[in-house]
Amino acid sequence: MIKIEEIKQKLTINPDTRKCFIFDLDGTIVFNNEMLSPTNQNILQKIIDYGHEIIFATGRSYRDFKVVMPKQFHNHKATFFSGALTQDNAGNIRRSVPLPKAYVEEIMQLCLKHKSFFVIDNVSHYYYPPPEDDAILGILDSQIIDYRVNNIDKMLETDIYKILVFNMQLYKNFMEYAKSNNLVVKYHSYDNLFDIMAAKCNKYQGVLPLLEDFTHNDIFIFGNDFNDYEILDGFQNSVVFGSIAQLLQISKLNIPYDVHQENNFSLIIDTILAA
Repeated sequence: MIKIEEIKQKLTINPDTRKCFIFDLDGTIVFNNEMLSPTNQNILQKIIDYGHEIIFATGRSYRDFKVVMPKQFHNHKATFFSGALTQDNAGNIRRSVPLPKAYVEEIMQLCLKHKSFFVIDNVSHYYYPPPEDDAILGILDSQIIDYRVNNIDKMLETDIYKILVFNMQLYKNFMEYAKSNNLVVKYHSYDNLFDIMAAKCNKYQGVLPLLEDFTHNDIFIFGNDFNDYEILDGFQNSVVFGSIAQLLQISKLNIPYDVHQENNFSLIIDTILAA
C-alpha cells in the first residue's frame, strides 16, 4: 500500500492551484473492455467537483471511447488514436494526423498476404475484412452494425487514423516497415496487439493543444502501457499502473496490479486534491 508521505515526496503538489489530470483508459481506469467502474467514475467526478481539469488520452477512437465511458464524460477534452486526433470539449478538432492513403492500402495488402486480421479506423467508423474466426470479434465493441463500413473504397475516401493489427508475429516486420516509411508502431501489451499510425503520433503531442496555461508541475499523468511512454516522460508528475520496466524507469509513482490497486489510486487522487 502506498503511503501519503511517499506520494507527497515523489510528486510535486502545489497548494491552491488548478490542476490537470490526464488519464489513459485501458489498463489504467478501464479494464477488460468494460464500462468505467463506479469506483473510478466517482474518483473522476470528485476531480471535476473540486474544479480541476480532466483530459483523456487513449489509443481508442472516439466511437470506442464512448463504449466504455459514461455519457457525462463524452464531451471532455481528449486525444484519440494515441495522439493522432485531438478534440476539445466543444467537439472541435485541434489536431489531426491521418495515415497517408498509399500506406493504408499497402499495409492492408501486407496483412491480407499474411492472413492477419486487422481493423482500419477513421473518426467514427471502422472497416475489417471478414475474419476466419468469429471469436476475434469479441475484441470489437458491441456496436458493429452501426459503425462498421463494409465497402473498403468508401472507407478509403475518409481520413484513416490507425490500423490495428492482431498478429504479433508481424510486429518486427511492421516495425521495420514503419521505420522505412516514416510511420510509428504502438504496442499494446494489455491486449497483445499493435497500431500503425502516421509519424509524430503520440499522446504527449496529442494533449499539447489542450493544456491552456497549466504549468507542468500542475499536470498529473496516469498510464500503463507502451503508447503512454512519451506522455509519461514528458511531464514531471507521472503515475504508472502495472510493471512495464521501461515505464517504471521514467515514472514517479507506481500502482501495482494487486488487491490494493483501487485504494492506491484513490489515495493518490485524494492527496493531490487535498493540497
